[in-house]
Amino acid sequence: MGLGGAVVAFVYVVIVYGIGIFTPAIIAMLAFASETDFMAREMKAAQGAALVDLFLILGFIAAILLVEKLGRIRLQVIGFWGMARGLGLLAASGLLPSGSRGEIGLVLAEFLVFNLMINAGPNATTFLL
Repeated sequence: MGLGGAVVAFVYVVIVYGIGIFTPAIIAMLAFASETDFMAREMKAAQGAALVDLFLILGFIAAILLVEKLGRIRLQVIGFWGMARGLGLLAASGLLPSGSRGEIGLVLAEFLVFNLMINAGPNATTFLL
């Protein structure tokens, strides 16, 4: 693997683990910031993260159904582009007022698109190459 591949792999890992580990915290901070009961807020955030994680499963199902039809490399490229679009939604959410429904909706959409596309593309197909 050349330097370019190493950089891509590093960025991929940072993004994947950063989003994956902090999903419940981000959901709690945005959607349930007004909740004063700590345990109730954390439970709601965990439930929200579980809902978002369903899109990881849908991504794997999409990869299984599409890998032979589209090919492994093409599926990875599509997945990376989808991840970039999801992160674009996250960037766009920063333009909206903090805590607004629009911001929360865009962040939720980012999680859903990102999780779907990561498992429909690079996460599932990496081990098939």
